[in-house]
Amino acid sequence: MASAYGATAGRVAERRRPSKLLVGGVRVVKWDSVPEDSGPIQATYLQSDEDGFYLYFDGASDLMEVHRIVDVRVGVLPAGRDVRSQANVKSMAPTVPVEERVVCISMTNSRQRLTSVEMMDVYLILYSVEDARSLQKAVFHLICDPLHSSPSVLTLIRKAYRWVTLSSAGKEEISVRELASVFGEGLDDKVLFTLESLKLKSKNSDTGVRRRDLSFENFYAVYSHLCPRIEMVDVMRAVGGGKVNDMALSAKDFYDLLTDEKFHYDPRRNFILFPKQTRAETDALMVKHAVGKKVKHNKLSVDSLTHFLQSDDNLVVENTWYQLADDMNQPLSHYFINSSHNTYLTGHQLTSKSSAQMYRIALLGGCRCLELDCWPGENESGDPEPYITHGMTMCTKILFKDCIEAIAETAFIASDYPVILSFENHCTTNILQEKMAKYCREMFGDLLLADPITGYPLEKNLPLPPPSLLKRKILIKNKKRTAPKPKKQLPVDVQEGRPGDGGADNDDDDDPETKKDDDTVGDETAEAAAQEMNTGAAVKDVAVVNMELSAIVNYIQPVSFKSFYEGIERGHNFEMSSFSEDRGLSLVRDNPVEMVQYNVNQMCRVYPRGKRVESSNYQPQAFWNCGAQLVALNYQTTDSPMQLNIGRFALNGNCGYLLKPKCFTTPSMKFDPFGSVHNGIIPHELSMEIISGQYLCRRKCSVTVEVDIIGVPPDVCLRKLKTKPCRDGNVINPRWEAEIIKKRRIIVPEMATIRIAAVDDRGVILGVRFLPVHLIQPGYRHIPLLNRLGKPAGLASLFVHIQVKDFVSEEHMIWVEAFGNPLNFLAQRREEALHDLNAADEHHDEQPEDENAVNVQTTPSCTPVLVTPRHT
Repeated sequence: MASAYGATAGRVAERRRPSKLLVGGVRVVKWDSVPEDSGPIQATYLQSDEDGFYLYFDGASDLMEVHRIVDVRVGVLPAGRDVRSQANVKSMAPTVPVEERVVCISMTNSRQRLTSVEMMDVYLILYSVEDARSLQKAVFHLICDPLHSSPSVLTLIRKAYRWVTLSSAGKEEISVRELASVFGEGLDDKVLFTLESLKLKSKNSDTGVRRRDLSFENFYAVYSHLCPRIEMVDVMRAVGGGKVNDMALSAKDFYDLLTDEKFHYDPRRNFILFPKQTRAETDALMVKHAVGKKVKHNKLSVDSLTHFLQSDDNLVVENTWYQLADDMNQPLSHYFINSSHNTYLTGHQLTSKSSAQMYRIALLGGCRCLELDCWPGENESGDPEPYITHGMTMCTKILFKDCIEAIAETAFIASDYPVILSFENHCTTNILQEKMAKYCREMFGDLLLADPITGYPLEKNLPLPPPSLLKRKILIKNKKRTAPKPKKQLPVDVQEGRPGDGGADNDDDDDPETKKDDDTVGDETAEAAAQEMNTGAAVKDVAVVNMELSAIVNYIQPVSFKSFYEGIERGHNFEMSSFSEDRGLSLVRDNPVEMVQYNVNQMCRVYPRGKRVESSNYQPQAFWNCGAQLVALNYQTTDSPMQLNIGRFALNGNCGYLLKPKCFTTPSMKFDPFGSVHNGIIPHELSMEIISGQYLCRRKCSVTVEVDIIGVPPDVCLRKLKTKPCRDGNVINPRWEAEIIKKRRIIVPEMATIRIAAVDDRGVILGVRFLPVHLIQPGYRHIPLLNRLGKPAGLASLFVHIQVKDFVSEEHMIWVEAFGNPLNFLAQRREEALHDLNAADEHHDEQPEDENAVNVQTTPSCTPVLVTPRHT
């Protein structure tokens, strides 16, 4: 994680725009629309709006929200009716098989259940393979935009406007009901009154507004009229010193708003390295955000101020942090890596369906470490074939090669940085392991990192290579076969492992009762078991790794964990250990400093306990606090821990890698996550006033805002900070009076995340947002709320006033004042000294002299002494 506050101040990243192909439209045929009697085919055009919010067909029916699209596949056919043999379909491209030009667009269900992945698929037939691939690439470009996680309120309003105009395509008028449905339920009368007040109601009809009259500016006026912002007058009074002339801010007041530490300027910034905005820049912003009439006499109206506060120029976290921002040239062990557990499962750990598409969805979502549970099986011909499934359960199984193919196609679409495949390998025969290695080499090709890269050999005490040198490379995590140790020859039967080990990185390898002294075996021992393995039969698992599979393992070699001390002393940074959630927590509790030290140069992986059969997730923060890189979660369950994971890894371009703070990469710091004082780390002080909400729910209800802080143990604050319920049923623009939430001291800001959620009276989360403390911007900010998938939750937002600064204890405040403005401090001290001197003289004049009095010398109070050089 980048540690410089405001390093991108003043810059605004641009959202990705749709390609010319999508804006112009692609000629397609819907699979379901093909006539059964081989009659003429009715082609249509699939296109996107200019902002890239929606895909739609001619007539704008069946709008598809881009942020709900999770995958686009070519060559996938639907179950049921098969139209490939029909003459009308073949005539579209007689020389090209139909399956090569079929595109399947997969979307999440709008009512997706919490513990499973349900998708809706749209199948399209194109006229050429080139068109199919171009369409896939164009949609991938949109859905992998990292700025989806950092919208402004104005972006959400523009998206709602696009929905209204597209869904009413072909109509002359937009009805009141259609327009009101954007904002909530039961608002028809209010919308009609708003249209009449703004003089937008159609003259020819009492039912709505003419479509051509509904420009974005007029739609924004409807939005604002339905949601009056009375609190903005209070903001103007606060900025203008209690006076508001003509309900407008002067240019000077607006400049003060953006540059004064009491309002928007971040006091944590070094004003020399990151200078404040100039008057010319703030004047340009006034012109840019003028609403209605043009700016006159350098004034900013209430509507214009609101427009600015809702814009990309006033985000709560600058969206440039959601682009690639971290240094990617440090060793692999210096990064938190987005990781998944049992990636292939769509739901429950015991009974759910396995799907190769889950690997595609995880990769397109930014995941960089995938798990493959490999088990022996047979193909249709009866030959041995590796499968992916959750062994010893009722989960379905899928072919290993299908998963490898899915990974090869989508590994580097959302991110160019390396992908790690964690093999839990129960395939114990040479035939199966050779097939696994063969599929990896053939399907990955040059993407597979089969050998160490130049300059980073597998030698003791050498660092791992950086992600920048591993771009577009796939690393295999599997046990590796090594040369035998001298004077340690054991018979084969002694080396046989417990069932299920199979030379694999099993999730239970770290349990004390099942650990072996070595996870690698020598070539001579392997040869002793080779004859039995070559039969291809289901034999008892032995700790032998096939040479072909071992050859493609390099920087991620799993070993059994003995102790952090032994791992550090061994110095093999290419070796790593895996811990179950329970074992990991005991290590965090008993050896936090040692775990941090271990993870400076080596890597470890944490996975959920076996009892989480419902696919729930543990809290990943506990392991991030000790520097664990691969904290694997169940991606199919979007509970609170997974939402935190999505929120954290949305930073740095959603590339799947976050640079750890320096306290986790500098051994000399000996960071203790349970400590209250850390050298080199400046704590923060945070307060947040919850002022109002906008369009929080579609029905009337009372709303409470909850604020949690997640970080190192001393910083954690859960279920303690929340507002009083807003009980008037107003969900369009509820207000909270003087609801200030404070956290006096946040010890490690770079590891702290604020969770802010709006909750209704039934306990349902209406929207949530996870914000990194060290990147949050102070001042008056709107916080657009997201759903549990990290995508916009309609128009829901909160308006807050944030104050964040470096924490200074009360006894040290005098030093801050002294060094912050030494001249002013010296002047005050002189005045105080003169005042004390005069007071002392008056006191002595009033008191009679006493010859027997004892001369007592008092000790002056401790104050900073500023030494200035003497000029000669």
